[in-house]
Amino acid sequence: MRFAGIDTRDFTDEEMLFFVRHKGREHFFTKIHGEQTVQALFGHVRRFYTISEYPGEDHWIDLDHGKPADLEVADYTLFYSAGIHEALPAIISRCRGLRSIEFAEAKELVLLATRYFRQLFTTHSYRLIVFHIIDNYVLDVMHRVASHLEIRSLCLSEWFIAPYRRHTIFGELHEHREPDEAEVTAIVEYLSAPRKAFWLDGIDRANRRVLALRLLLRAWVIHFVRGFFGRRVLGRRGYEYRFARNLTVQRVTSLWVRGLFDSFTAEELERGRDHMIVLPLHTYPEANVDYWMSNYRDADYYSTIFEALSFFRERGFTVLVKEHPGFIYQRERSFYRALKSFENVRLIDPFSTEAALLDQVSLLLVWHGTMGIEAIMQGRKVVCFDANYYSEGVLPPYQNYESARVLTPEERREFVRRLLRGVQAP
Repeated sequence: MRFAGIDTRDFTDEEMLFFVRHKGREHFFTKIHGEQTVQALFGHVRRFYTISEYPGEDHWIDLDHGKPADLEVADYTLFYSAGIHEALPAIISRCRGLRSIEFAEAKELVLLATRYFRQLFTTHSYRLIVFHIIDNYVLDVMHRVASHLEIRSLCLSEWFIAPYRRHTIFGELHEHREPDEAEVTAIVEYLSAPRKAFWLDGIDRANRRVLALRLLLRAWVIHFVRGFFGRRVLGRRGYEYRFARNLTVQRVTSLWVRGLFDSFTAEELERGRDHMIVLPLHTYPEANVDYWMSNYRDADYYSTIFEALSFFRERGFTVLVKEHPGFIYQRERSFYRALKSFENVRLIDPFSTEAALLDQVSLLLVWHGTMGIEAIMQGRKVVCFDANYYSEGVLPPYQNYESARVLTPEERREFVRRLLRGVQAP
């Protein structure tokens, strides 16, 4: 089957390498990629060769024992010729782990990863690497080295309409097919009706509390097993060990945040509707707001929010900041307090009655979220902080909010057609 312009049947088992994570290949193929996708694209494969940041797969990305003295001229040559040296500020800034440590160590880890992938790809016959999403420096370097060595990359990232998948490296839209009219009509009708993305199905306040508590307990275990014992005692430098503290953001205090949310009434909406804008929050950290930002200098999501809040404060706008329903009880209270220090901000609980009122606000500010697509298709005005895969020629930057407009039915149909050119249902 062809996906994103790549016919997977052109590659033998020995020429394909699949990146998986700590729960192993079975979990990755059934839960992350999905059995339907794997069967459609790789049903001919008899033996899957895998690579992971954890031991137990065919290849283990082992950076524990590397040191500067191990680096060879060939490693430095590739570091420069593959553009990794030039891209180093972006690689560090986009990675939630690297940007939290000193520059010298971050550069050393990037060099060691370059060395690892040079040795791997020059001693094996891989021609295609398959992964879910680039969300850390290891995957970033893997793709850059592979691309330089003319090894193709295939990303199987979910889209918010199941079972569509999207191939993207750094958030861009790859238009690789032409949808028929029936498909366009079906998706236009789907998006025109208010509904949640499939990954929000079944989410409510109670199960978010349970999830947050589970993640909190998991974070403590990770801090001890990986952060303390693995990192400090054993000296492990693998991504999940070196950055154990950075990958778990849950805090006990995050479970008690309801008192920080604001009330909001229909009367207030009616009085100030013309000077209100809705800002739906992303989960964070996530690839959407670090790896997919067009400028790596904007990979610190929270500071970009503060920038936008300041802009709209000076223009007399009330910004209705809506928490992500899938991330409530996981965000730091300090961030909420920083938001509320802006006098033009109202912080909205996604499970409150106030949240439904936000659909009546005509103007929406997005980063890379799918809520922007839904709002466009439901006749609302949308502006963006950063150019994203669906904004080109459609959405103005937030500084030009006065030029935002509602798309005509014909424009919405063409908008959907373009999106479908960049996604595919296996």
